[in-house]
Amino acid sequence: MHIPNASLYSPPTNPLLDKMLLDSRRALNCELLPAENSARLLMRALKQGRTAAMVMDRRVDEGKPIPFFGRAKLSTIMPAKLALKFDCDLVPVQVERLQDAHFRVTFHPPVKPRDPHADETDQAIDMIEQVNRHFEHWIRQQPEDWFCSKRLWPKHTLRATEETGRDTDIDSYAA
Repeated sequence: MHIPNASLYSPPTNPLLDKMLLDSRRALNCELLPAENSARLLMRALKQGRTAAMVMDRRVDEGKPIPFFGRAKLSTIMPAKLALKFDCDLVPVQVERLQDAHFRVTFHPPVKPRDPHADETDQAIDMIEQVNRHFEHWIRQQPEDWFCSKRLWPKHTLRATEETGRDTDIDSYAA
């Protein structure tokens, strides 16, 4: 079954990885949207009946500090705000490598704000916190399958953590 999709895209610095990602997305007939200043483009895609997708466990350079593996990680809350605005679901999707080039894709129950009376920003932060906990759980289950293509925490954050003696064995690229 073909589901029209629009995915946010931020090219990795590695050209081989970039080609691999572009080829795989092209094979899925996925519309690629630039990740920078993408709210308007995502809203247009949703209005056209497309699903919108983005990788949530990547670093963003602007956003709200939201816990990820016990450390504040800048995260975008835009997907949650769009879900609230369009009254659509924010659905965590897990992709597991099985064997060779075989994968299992699991659509988990939609993430909903725990306090529907909170303001929109607080609801969105809560939803992204819940998504981050999903990722933490999945990564802890199979850390060898997590592909982190970009440092998640700035080096100065890691140095400060090391100075306090916490989590010094955690690499900034993977947890």
